[in-house]
Amino acid sequence: MPVNWGGQTIYISVVWGLIFAGTALLLCFIPVITAYKRLAEKIWACPNCGHRFKPKLYQMFTLHINNARMLRCPKCRKADWHSYSSYPIE
Repeated sequence: MPVNWGGQTIYISVVWGLIFAGTALLLCFIPVITAYKRLAEKIWACPNCGHRFKPKLYQMFTLHINNARMLRCPKCRKADWHSYSSYPIE
């Protein structure tokens, strides 16, 4: 596949294009995953029953506003806006 780069024609194969695209995607998603992992390690408090819990990493990919996230409490099973707590789990 020819690409015009500064007046010169460069030929890039499809394989190298896929390798480049995959590497670029991987480098973009590494900071996102580490940030969500840090959020999942925090202790979150339910506003309905007061239960404090640590959610799974996949549960952190949800609606959020500042420190609050739409999570489902494992105790009362209600989905509501949860914020993380600075108190340890009892």
